Amino acid sequence: MLTDACASCSPYCGGYAHWGMLQAAQWFVKHEVQRVRGFLDEHPSYELLLVGHSLGAGTAAMLAHLLRNDSQASQLMSGVSFQAVGVATPAVLTEELAENCSDYITSVVLMHDMVPRFSIKNVFDLKEEMDATKWGDILVSTAKDWMVPDVIERSETYKRLSRNVSQNTKRQGSYTPTLPFSSNSS
Repeated sequence: MLTDACASCSPYCGGYAHWGMLQAAQWFVKHEVQRVRGFLDEHPSYELLLVGHSLGAGTAAMLAHLLRNDSQASQLMSGVSFQAVGVATPAVLTEELAENCSDYITSVVLMHDMVPRFSIKNVFDLKEEMDATKWGDILVSTAKDWMVPDVIERSETYKRLSRNVSQNTKRQGSYTPTLPFSSNSS
């Protein structure tokens, strides 16, 4: 789904919102909220819980914010108690807007999951931090330790393939194939 691919933002409620997830939440308000409200009217003891994971979590959070702050949506849901819970919710609102909805939107983040922390602002902050350091020098000095060929050559699969090629070479004569990433080929 391309809702999250471009990560562009739209002006929204005095801040900014993720454009794709805002569009998805607005679609839901336009096409589904009246049906949800009808169901809730039939079951007055029910409350609405919006739940999602990753992209769905971002859309659920955006929908909850719309239901609370958009005049048309909040009028449709007047008197309905609701909350949103997201697992690995991406950044959908600017910081000020996000802080103001903490009483009805909960985001669950697993340890070092980068999805909830990944935002346009954080990308630019990372770029500034990288520009301020000598990351190129650091990368070059540690590149040898990170070389994929070295990791591959130490793997059991590579060793098994090497033995098979070596055994086949002995049986077939003088042709010696070179395995990719072989230290002998460089």
